[in-house]
Amino acid sequence: MEVTVKVDGDEELSRVLGELEHWRAQRSSMRERIPEQLWERATSLARRHGVSRIATLLRLGHAALGRRVALASRQAPAALPEPQGPQFVELFAPAAPSSPSPSPVQATEPEAAQCVVELVNVRGTKMRVVLGGTGVAGLSALCQAFCAAG
Repeated sequence: MEVTVKVDGDEELSRVLGELEHWRAQRSSMRERIPEQLWERATSLARRHGVSRIATLLRLGHAALGRRVALASRQAPAALPEPQGPQFVELFAPAAPSSPSPSPVQATEPEAAQCVVELVNVRGTKMRVVLGGTGVAGLSALCQAFCAAG
């Protein structure tokens, strides 16, 4: 059964107040705990309208509601910035080879590499990848994994 009591034209606040009043009338013992669902809804209201106002209107303990609001605020995930596309991409075409292809040991040096990729993710973490020969094949997956981890 849903009981609605009008409070300041706020329908959600009115519904929560009605549900609390209904729960209070139906409980079997004065020491019975308020259901967690009602606490969560009261906490949500207190975050928007203030702890003191909501505690008074809903006849809840100010300190208990304040603790729940503080705990919910700490647990709320911080908003991460929206991921953006690449800010800068620079590609270099390798010069025509004048000697046979370099050995794998030489390919780790930037001068001998066929591809050098430098990435910076949204958190500012940097990664530099020096590739030669067939190492370019996994570059796309590597870049996606690095950006997703940021």
